[in-house]
Amino acid sequence: MVFGIIVGVGLAFFIEYLDTSVKTIDDVERAFQAPVLGVIPQNVGYLIDEGPESRYAEAYRVLRTNILFTRKDDKLTSVVVVSAGAAKANPPPP
Repeated sequence: MVFGIIVGVGLAFFIEYLDTSVKTIDDVERAFQAPVLGVIPQNVGYLIDEGPESRYAEAYRVLRTNILFTRKDDKLTSVVVVSAGAAKANPPPP
């Protein structure tokens, strides 16, 4: 019985060690070696319906401000947007 518990706990730690999924913002920053400038909540409705003082509008304001503060060169005009949400992959057309 003790051997079974030790093997079970060891297996749980081994499975956790093999897990490479991204769960937190710190994981994203560590994986890409770049800062996260903002997090937009999922299932956001129309911002005009939510109002200018909603938490969704605030998330977009924080993102905009962080992008403006991190620009060091006015010639840089591109921003990469990465979505961490799981989605079904569309197969390529035949």
